Amino acid sequence: MADSYADIRAALRQLQALVPNYVLYRNYVEGQHRLSFATDKFRSAFGSLFYAFADNLCRCVIDALADRLQVTGFTVEAGPGDVGQLVWELWVSNRMDQRAGEVHQEALICGDSYAIVWPDQDGNVTIYPQSANSITVRYDPELPGKIRWAAKCWVDEDEYTRLNLYYPDRLEKYITRNRTLGGFPSGENDFVPYEVPGEPWPVLHDYGRVPVFHFANNGRIGNFGRSELADVLPLQDALNKSIMDML
Repeated sequence: MADSYADIRAALRQLQALVPNYVLYRNYVEGQHRLSFATDKFRSAFGSLFYAFADNLCRCVIDALADRLQVTGFTVEAGPGDVGQLVWELWVSNRMDQRAGEVHQEALICGDSYAIVWPDQDGNVTIYPQSANSITVRYDPELPGKIRWAAKCWVDEDEYTRLNLYYPDRLEKYITRNRTLGGFPSGENDFVPYEVPGEPWPVLHDYGRVPVFHFANNGRIGNFGRSELADVLPLQDALNKSIMDML
């Protein structure tokens, strides 16, 4: 349990460091740009007149790359010959032929995207694409590329923060003692085990690996990814500045 709380602390720190950039990149894709060039004189003269203005090219950058990414099938180098077909059927049954685009776009925009593979209520293997805002992973420093644990953190309908820790042999569920009211838990001591009636705690499994997959765009082994917009934002700001000057 002590090690788990240390992992919760690490997960919260990672999310606090990464999520602001994820939000920034998403805003730019949606055309909600910073007027980083606006001086006090500009704000005094125009107020919020041009606040929502943007000649948005960020969406074009993402769409141009996402349109070229498409999974067409699976092959295996060793093992039974029908494994590839079985994987493809699993892929299609989870509608990933359609939802894979969501994972691709998330990775291109934020630099990171995730998917959780976990049985549904009927025991069927199910793939759950995830928002980068709610997931983080910790890689094994001795085995780069191997995920030691993963954490999913979100606010439920009652405004409590939930956090799941995924390990190679178990799933641990936690919840904050009090409502977080839109804020972020201050630390690991805010959490207590979350016990679901009729479900053991922790939930054991025999997968032998963390059932969370991390897709890091242009990321180095064992590191987080890099958004395709990282080099685009300064150019987008300059374009907005030029058009504002003409207006």
